[in-house]
Amino acid sequence: MVFTGTGFLTTGYTANVSFMNISADTVTIDSATKVTAEWTNGLPTTPKAGVKPSLEFKKTGSTVVHKTNVLKEVVNVIVIT
Repeated sequence: MVFTGTGFLTTGYTANVSFMNISADTVTIDSATKVTAEWTNGLPTTPKAGVKPSLEFKKTGSTVVHKTNVLKEVVNVIVIT
């Protein structure tokens, strides 16, 4: 899952991503405009439309967490029959 935007916190922060309350195994702050999240077993799926991921930045050595407002919803819903 790739997040694009502007002003992502880079120096002195780690990023955390979750989707469907499952945390990504690897999150990389590629730049101030891109964050990449990966799940070892693949992206969690949902039969519901309108589910949004969570992206937050935690200051290293601190309890300060900056939560983002993710505007995009995951739209490729899985239908199991």
